[in-house]
Amino acid sequence: MSKDIQGNDVQAVRLPVTGGIAWAPVDAANVITPAEGGDAALKLLEDHPAYKPLGLLKTDGGYEQTVNSTDATQFFQQGYKLAGDDTIGFKVALAQSDLDTLQWMMGVTFDKDHHAYRENAFNTGPFLVFHEVEYKNRDITRRNGVAMIVNLDEDKDQRGSIKGYQATCEWIKSPLFNGSSFSQWEIPAPKEA
Repeated sequence: MSKDIQGNDVQAVRLPVTGGIAWAPVDAANVITPAEGGDAALKLLEDHPAYKPLGLLKTDGGYEQTVNSTDATQFFQQGYKLAGDDTIGFKVALAQSDLDTLQWMMGVTFDKDHHAYRENAFNTGPFLVFHEVEYKNRDITRRNGVAMIVNLDEDKDQRGSIKGYQATCEWIKSPLFNGSSFSQWEIPAPKEA
């Protein structure tokens, strides 16, 4: 047992070690099933080749969940409220700028001459996103859902610094996920014998 006399368990502390994020077109064939996502040995790119990884992330740019709530509706009688509407999203800071990553961010496909016309500041989607974080204690968190980019900040060009992009995305409730914003898996570290 790893808990001490006070009930503290340092093995339950999550220190991110690595992870990744990938995207695919919105299609039922690209949705990760509950059984697939719950398998710690999932090989996303082998099992679902439509996903394209977004590559390296900046050191401080790992997946960051965001929640925004609108004000609850209050009634004349005290103590009665209807919950507001929640918007769930995420931020990620990309370090890699290969063509697949640029296509995801900008919503364009570059031609054989490495050229594309851009109409919009960023890709509004929608697209499927799969995200995974592995922790030092060997726990794994995964999410899969339909999303869209709502803001994209491009780092300024600075000599000796990574040229990155901060993408802010919003999860979109979808029938592909039973009307939910996304699927989430919390896979505990394997039990030692």
